[in-house]
Amino acid sequence: MGILGDIESFGEAFVDGVTGHSAQPQFAAVPTVNGGPPGPVEATKWNAPDASGNGQITVHRDVLRKIAGSMHSDVVELDAAVTRVQNAGSSLSSFSGWSTGSAFGGNVMSACTGFGQVGANTSDTQTTAAKNLTDSASSYDDAESTNYQAINSGPAATLNASGGSVSAAGGI
Repeated sequence: MGILGDIESFGEAFVDGVTGHSAQPQFAAVPTVNGGPPGPVEATKWNAPDASGNGQITVHRDVLRKIAGSMHSDVVELDAAVTRVQNAGSSLSSFSGWSTGSAFGGNVMSACTGFGQVGANTSDTQTTAAKNLTDSASSYDDAESTNYQAINSGPAATLNASGGSVSAAGGI
C-alpha cells in the first residue's frame, strides 16, 4: 500500500469516474415507507371574549411599549445584517478577471441586492408596526386620562360643589 492506497482500485475508480461505466453495478438501497401521510388537522374554534360587561378586556400598555421596544432593537439588528450582506456582495470584484468567477459574483450580487430589498421592506414594516403599538398605548393612556377628567369634572364634581354651597348657605 502506498500513499494512494491500492493503485489498482484507484485506477478503476478513476476510469469509472471518467467513463461513467463500472465493472460492477452499484445499486442504492430501496427506501421503505412505514406509514401514510398524517391525517387531516381539525381547525381550532376560537370564540371572541364577551366585551359587553364591565372590566372584561384589559389592555396592558406597558406590554405594548415593551414589544415595540423589542421590535425597534430587532430592526437595528436587521439593518446591521443587511449592511453586512451588501458589503460582502460588493467585495466580490476580485472575480472579475475570470468568466466563471464573474458570473458567480454577479449571481451573488443579485442575491445580496434581493436580500437588501427584502431586509429594507421588513425593516420598514417592523418600524411601522412598532410605531403603531406605541401609538396604541398612548391612545389608551389618553382615553383613560380623558375619562378620568370627565368623571371628576362632570356631574359628580358639580354635585360635590353643590353640596358645599348648601352647607355654606346653611350657616347664614
